[in-house]
Amino acid sequence: MPIRRVVDAWMETHNVRTIRFDFRDDPIDFKAGQFIVCKDEFRGYKRPVQRAYSIASTPWQRDFVDITVKRELPGLMSARLTEIPVGYEMEVTGPSGKYLYETSRGKKVLLLGAGSGITPLYSIANYLLEGNIEGADVMLYYSVRSPADIIYEAQWPTMVRDHANFQFNLTVTRAKPQEWAGRHGRISTDWVRQTAGDVSDAVSYICGPTAMVGAMEDICRELGLPEDRINTEKW
Repeated sequence: MPIRRVVDAWMETHNVRTIRFDFRDDPIDFKAGQFIVCKDEFRGYKRPVQRAYSIASTPWQRDFVDITVKRELPGLMSARLTEIPVGYEMEVTGPSGKYLYETSRGKKVLLLGAGSGITPLYSIANYLLEGNIEGADVMLYYSVRSPADIIYEAQWPTMVRDHANFQFNLTVTRAKPQEWAGRHGRISTDWVRQTAGDVSDAVSYICGPTAMVGAMEDICRELGLPEDRINTEKW
């Protein structure tokens, strides 16, 4: 069984934690957007519980794998992953999944995410930016409920500062005007057009709740993207 040790962990928000697994003895080879499966024993359950989590780190880093987990009660695995200490060991398998990015799919990339659905998009964006992929143009749109729910909040400004080919657009859906000075409301076709221009030649990756993903698919069609350039991951 592929047992992996937690070598680091940190809180991203009040209920979201990133966990780093050690792969130094068997470096992992994966595509940005894919996931791993975490499996562990729970008292009262005859069989191990397993759950899939998108990889947050990039393929450039093969010795460690990061996943970002939102605590969802009564979710057994999410609760455990947001509490286990450094040094904890559990079974981890993968990578898996057909929701993945490769440069052959296009280097102009439109990323649309909500809540914890930002995880694979963060990996895709950093894969293109950290690798200095020639011709890369990354436009990311991220929707959260409140300012307290912004995952990777400290990383976004640095990514924008360090990469002229990265555009980060954030909107909050449930904050009062006095709580948030930025954009309010959901991601919209007009907003993407106003900030990104013509994206009909881009490849899109969407991740988030089912209803949000459906709405983003419609937006991509309105923006002129063909069906074979619209990639989705939902829960």
